[in-house]
Amino acid sequence: MGKKIHHTIKALRQLPKSQLARYALYQFQKRIGLFSITTPSQSRNEHLPPELLIPLKASIFPADITGQLSADHKQAVVYAADKIITGKIPIYGLLEQDLDFPRHENLAHWSVKSGQARGLDIKDIWGPARFMWAVTLAQAFLLTGENTYAKFFYAKFEEFLQNNPYNHGPNWESAQEVGLRLTALVICASAFSTYSQVDTDRIQMLLRSIADHADRILPTLSYAIAQNNNHLLSEAAALYTAGTFLPDHPRAKRWKRLGAQWFSRGLSRQILDDGQYVQYSNNYHRMMLMLALWMNRMYSHSIENFTSSNLKLLRQATNWLFHELDIFFGCVPNYGHNDGSFILPFSTSAYEDFRPVIQAASLAFLGCPSLPPGDWDDLAVWMGVPNVKKQTVAHAGPRGASHSRIGNQESWGILRAGVFSSRPAHADQLHVDLWFKGQNIVLDPGTYRYNQPPPWENALSRTKVHNTITINNADQMTRAGKFLWLDWAQAKILKHNDREISALHSGYDHLGLRHIRTLSQESAGRWKIADEITQLNSRKDKKPTEISLHWLFPDGDRQISSDSIALTCEKIKITIMIENGSQNVIKKCSLVRAGKNISDGDFSDALLGWVSPTYGVKKPAISLVYKTNREIPVELTTTISVTSIT
Repeated sequence: MGKKIHHTIKALRQLPKSQLARYALYQFQKRIGLFSITTPSQSRNEHLPPELLIPLKASIFPADITGQLSADHKQAVVYAADKIITGKIPIYGLLEQDLDFPRHENLAHWSVKSGQARGLDIKDIWGPARFMWAVTLAQAFLLTGENTYAKFFYAKFEEFLQNNPYNHGPNWESAQEVGLRLTALVICASAFSTYSQVDTDRIQMLLRSIADHADRILPTLSYAIAQNNNHLLSEAAALYTAGTFLPDHPRAKRWKRLGAQWFSRGLSRQILDDGQYVQYSNNYHRMMLMLALWMNRMYSHSIENFTSSNLKLLRQATNWLFHELDIFFGCVPNYGHNDGSFILPFSTSAYEDFRPVIQAASLAFLGCPSLPPGDWDDLAVWMGVPNVKKQTVAHAGPRGASHSRIGNQESWGILRAGVFSSRPAHADQLHVDLWFKGQNIVLDPGTYRYNQPPPWENALSRTKVHNTITINNADQMTRAGKFLWLDWAQAKILKHNDREISALHSGYDHLGLRHIRTLSQESAGRWKIADEITQLNSRKDKKPTEISLHWLFPDGDRQISSDSIALTCEKIKITIMIENGSQNVIKKCSLVRAGKNISDGDFSDALLGWVSPTYGVKKPAISLVYKTNREIPVELTTTISVTSIT
């Protein structure tokens, strides 16, 4: 209890007061039962005259969408849709789940803690209820005219409404989830408008439900504003979408006004000066750009547009994400929270391929493509973004950005050096990612899950699982909750050119210690990482300090020699050497795979030796750990060499 009070006091001091006030207001309203009144069980739209629920006459999608897409894209959409109507849907990008809306008896109002999702990961319940799978059915219907897709959608939609009464149960709890579902329902209502086998009552049921979803969002918008993240953008976009699609609804103008207002404010507060997204996550950065592309599409049906300041920020955000891209396969570092939020899946590219959103955002906000023509152009077509026939954009390198990149397209690395102005996602300062010919050879562990028994409650956000230094087994920041870090460690870049970058961070200043790291590329396949732990003037004692160096590599065969460790995986050989001062210490290192020691000694850690490519998935990897307990200063040098195996 004492630690909780201490963390609360720190949070009150360190977090923005306006956000804390809005969050406190939300919690107060929830505790006194106000939301059971403002989000009642009885729909306000149940008896609304049909003439007030007439949808937008124009199709949401561009004219002649079929003629603008490749045969391969059409085939991939139909294949995915056919799998969905067998009852299997993609979830979190890489997993598959049964499409099912189980009936829960005696569901309580969403604002009441009733244990209705007890023992389950709430994201597993929310995933199917987002109706992102229905976007694929809508695409398939538009491309083929096959009624099976529309029929299946309406059947599943009715099942959802029957088993999830309005404003009751976990699927009405999060207004963001409601907003994402609203957007998917509007897409389906527009796409299936020519479906002749549906009766008027079912169409009205769908349109009333869209209005019900919008009504659920408004009363708790203060929570989304307090979060200052993708919740606000998702909810604002949904409100604007509802107001655009149901223009004659009595509250349509208000939905549009508030949606446009808060989306604009959200962008202005959430895209940082260098273009990075405020949640410090590549997954959420993509989500933000996807929502902006959707809003851009919605604006095409009205006289509104992004403000000039919003457009400038979106250009910077597009440029920032482009500099995270591995050009070979379209992957990016697994930075920050990766919870599989792959919304509005109009592209048939793989989940881990960021090229579709980068290309579409480049065309929409930069006016030029960032990439040559390819399969990744499909998202831009669905979003109605003209494919300007220009040369690709010459992106300037983002010097001083928190993800500072060196190298070339074939072999490159990033040294993470963040200056936080909002809540950090992971305690991972000076983490290093390395890439070689499209393969991530030094890995970020990812996220795995938020809602599992210990130790898997967002545990991969900790310092010790990242490729950096941990001192005295302490995280670089104070973990005050599953998603809350306090005492933010701030980094400073000391040097940055095409071949070398060095930085320091303040995470261990309270111990009187400073970590400085230099990442340098000696050749296309050879990297050197120099770590220096120095003593600040405030530190007076000379007692030994525990220093732990961690590296995470892909799983593979291992060979240990007197001075190096070699890992072979996917036609790549990675050789690692570690020196403490002038002494080679590779024999003193531990190897951990899937939480278990696979080398001499008994060191193990359940969190080490795992990589999570998306939410709910964790795969074995190889953690290499070197620990030393000695007086400061300490100098460690890691050399990583990579060669292709033919």
